[in-house]
Amino acid sequence: MKVKIYDLQATVKKFAGLHYVEPRYVWKDLNALILGKDKFILSDGDAVHTIHDIGPDKFLELLLGAQPLVPADNEAIIIHDDSIRIPVEAFLKEEPVREEELTDFVRRGKDRIETNYKMLLASIKEIGLDPKDFPRGKE
Repeated sequence: MKVKIYDLQATVKKFAGLHYVEPRYVWKDLNALILGKDKFILSDGDAVHTIHDIGPDKFLELLLGAQPLVPADNEAIIIHDDSIRIPVEAFLKEEPVREEELTDFVRRGKDRIETNYKMLLASIKEIGLDPKDFPRGKE
């Protein structure tokens, strides 16, 4: 099944308008939107994804700033210090960059990505869609 592909960087820039500041956190690639009845999924090309509610009072919060902190034990911690909240209904009206099959959008090659894809299929089922409509297929 085809999904809509969005450029979140461009979306942030549009909704921030005159308040736009170049974020320190840059999304590494485009994101696919998988639309259910009352929820949707945003997934990157590695099938790392988030589930969001749809409704007039719902917002999509996108992180803008990330600052690495290194405490005494040398374990890096990422602190997101800024975000933008976009009304979900406005976001869903945005024009996508393109549409393509989900299996073509999510890259292949590593076990981690295939595991992520299986988790994405579970999330697809969670939002009321049939995972069989999004087959991985052969490479």
